[in-house]
Amino acid sequence: MKKIVCFTGHRANKFSFRYNENNIDCIKLKLLIIKEIEKLY
Repeated sequence: MKKIVCFTGHRANKFSFRYNENNIDCIKLKLLIIKEIEKLY
């Protein structure tokens, strides 16, 4: 059985770093998301 996951949403303006993907907080957030996805997988 295949498992599928989807993500939706685009609300970068709600974060303090907005669309700045080089901001340290943005980088930390992305790394946390990756870790959580890997744990769940």
